[in-house]
Parts: sequence; structure tokens; C-alpha cells
Amino acid sequence: MAFDIYQDWSRIIETGAPLPGATITVFNAGTAVKPLIYEDAAAATPLANPFTSDAVTGVFAFYANNGLYDVQVVKVGATTYTLSDVKLHELTAFRRAAVTLTQAQLIALDTTPVVLIAAPGAGIRIQPWFASLVADTRNAAYTNIDVDAILRVRTADQTEEVLTAVTNGNSTGQTAVTDLLAAIARRTTQLLPFSYDGLAAAAGYLAGSGLPAPAYDPNAASNQALRIDLANGAAGNLTGGDPANTLQVVVYYTLETIPA
Repeated sequence: MAFDIYQDWSRIIETGAPLPGATITVFNAGTAVKPLIYEDAAAATPLANPFTSDAVTGVFAFYANNGLYDVQVVKVGATTYTLSDVKLHELTAFRRAAVTLTQAQLIALDTTPVVLIAAPGAGIRIQPWFASLVADTRNAAYTNIDVDAILRVRTADQTEEVLTAVTNGNSTGQTAVTDLLAAIARRTTQLLPFSYDGLAAAAGYLAGSGLPAPAYDPNAASNQALRIDLANGAAGNLTGGDPANTLQVVVYYTLETIPA
């Protein structure tokens, strides 16, 4: 069984500013009992409890067995606080990530992808099972959308697309990206599991086709964030839109350990 991770940063509770070098103590929820915690998902390296957050950023993390935990943050001169009922579960449990892209992020999506799920750690890959996209362009539509534009969710190293893409296709007549972003409306679409290797296009595997993709080395997806980007061809960044426009992306996924 692979243990789940809890990541956070110690902060000044009154302002939210980082509080580097704080003492972090983990308790079983509602008790004074300190459980065993670890530095890695395989529980190969125990972590002292309490331990200290990063001396510069205040970031801290630990792995632990399934359950509810209280995380206490203490530093001399700062207000002590406790994060109550932090829930950890097995990596294979279903999770939900929701990210809302702003107008600025949408305009720049061709050159600046947006992270949906952070890198999960060495030896672990993100396996998305479903995603929902809701574009709110009721104030103004986007323009400068390429006839072959592709809106896609894939790993940060850009080698594996793991969900069907939203595609335009000049040769196929597809207009899904235009339909989603170029209407003064609120529109939605869904993405399903699909692993697409760009090198396989010549073999007839087309992004968004729903066809099974060729096998790939899972290590390529190890510790890779999941993100959304827009391949907008020669058109480059989008134009138009409105400051109130948004694109909400909700992904349901699991974290899978990669066999040694």
C-alpha cells in the first residue's frame, strides 16, 4: 500500500505570510497520540514527529497511514494554531481537483500552460479518469482561434496526453474549441481517459478520437504535474474575451504507484 501525502506551509495565522522554521507536530485527530509518519509514500524512511518546516519557505510535508490527523504549528513569537481533521487516504482513492482559469490565463494558454494537479512525487503518476470544462464567455467571446487548435490536458513533460482533447480540425471539420470559447455563452464539455502519443499520429491515433493509444513507459509520467494547455498553431495567443471570463476545469483522478 502506498501512503498519502499531506503538504502545506507554516504561516503567520493573522496574515497568512510564511512562517519558516516552525515546529510541526502530527497527532491522531482529537488525541495527544503522535502517529508514525514518513518521508516517502512507501514508508521506507521514518520522519521525526515533531519535525521542522523549511527554513526559507515554511513548506512541509509528511506521509502517513489512512486516517484523520491534527497538525499543530508552533514557533516562538507566533500564534500557535492547529489544522484539525486532516484526511489522508490511499493513493488509489478517487480525488477531485478544481481549477478556475482567469481571463489572463486563458489569453496566454498557448504559451503558458496552467497546472491542474501538482507533481505527486517520485515513483507516482497521476491517472485522470474524467474532466469537465465549463467556459463562461457570456461577456465577450474569444477570437484568433486557429482552425486546428487543440485544448488538451496532459502531463507537464508534454509527452503523454491522458484525456481526450477538445479539437478543431480544418481537414475534418471539427470546431470543438471554437464552439467552447468563441460563443457569447456558457458552455461545457467533458474529457474521458485517452493516452495519446504524438508519434503515433501516423498510425491513425488521433487526439480526441477515442481510439486506444499505443502503450508507453509509465516512468515517463512519474512525478509529472497534470496541466491544461492550448496548441493554437500559428495564431498564437487568443484575443478578445473579457476580464470576467473564466474556464472551470474539474478533474477526477487517482494517484498510482509505478512498479519498480
